[in-house]
Amino acid sequence: MNELLTAEQVGQQLQLSAKTVRTGGAGTSTLPKVRLGRQIRYRQVDLDRWISLRVRAPFQVAARRLKQGG
Repeated sequence: MNELLTAEQVGQQLQLSAKTVRTGGAGTSTLPKVRLGRQIRYRQVDLDRWISLRVRAPFQVAARRLKQGG
C-alpha cells in the first residue's frame, strides 16, 4: 500500500514549511493530494514522481542556457 504523508512530512522531504506545502507555494500546487474527510494527505509515490519530473539533467540546463544566449 502507498504510504500517506502529512504536509509536515512532505515539507521535511522538500525542505519547505508545511504551510508552503498546504498553500501550494514553491510549485507544490501540482502535487496530487488525497482528501480523507477534512484532512489532506500526500502519497509517497506521487511525491517521488513529482520530484522526478522536476529534476533537470545538467546537459538540459546547459542546452537551455545556450539556446537563450547565456
